[in-house]
Amino acid sequence: MREERGVKVGRQPEVAGATMDNQPLKTRLLAEFIGTAMLLIAVVGSGIMAETLSPNDTGLQLLEAAFAAGFALMAIILTLQPISGAHINPAVTLAERFMGGMSTAKPPATSLPRCPAPWSGRSSPTSCSSSLR
Repeated sequence: MREERGVKVGRQPEVAGATMDNQPLKTRLLAEFIGTAMLLIAVVGSGIMAETLSPNDTGLQLLEAAFAAGFALMAIILTLQPISGAHINPAVTLAERFMGGMSTAKPPATSLPRCPAPWSGRSSPTSCSSSLR
């Protein structure tokens, strides 16, 4: 760690004393599961929202869906980063592994909750939207 202008640089951000390093594996895996499911809910839900708000303008639908999904992703990352590192995308986990940020045993373990999460996240907004039509 080095200091720049009185601020320590090169450490995990702390939120209420929690850092990813001192979280139990079960908590990190649950956070990854919830984060992946929430991302799927946000992406599918933003598409449904855009289609409902602008039924005849495809360009506006894409813009609305992109903004909604982008802001949802930002909120998910900011929320889960101190707990699990917010490795919602397996590419993020692999990049951190190859850059030396985590041990070889962690990527397979953190990838496990990402398998069932899409089904739970995908079913939620479509079941809600079918009741609206």
